[in-house]
Amino acid sequence: MNWLKSKHLETRMQQRALTSHQIEVTLAYGHEYGNAYVLTDADIDEALHSRRQEIKDLERLKRKTFTVICKGSNAITAYRNTNAKRLGQL
Repeated sequence: MNWLKSKHLETRMQQRALTSHQIEVTLAYGHEYGNAYVLTDADIDEALHSRRQEIKDLERLKRKTFTVICKGSNAITAYRNTNAKRLGQL
């Protein structure tokens, strides 16, 4: 999400020792209630679970060059590509 910091937000972040990354995480993983985003412990647990799975998937793909062929926004096929390293040191 693209967001701009107001002067008020910058002041509050300084007063409350909040970082831009913490704001980004709240906007990404929190629940929207009207014009507010609320990040609960349950939201954090869900995000952590998702990230752990993502790390496991990345570990499985490590040292196995993987290719996905797309046409526009459609993924057409996927495969392990043993020739990709020869195609330009991807």
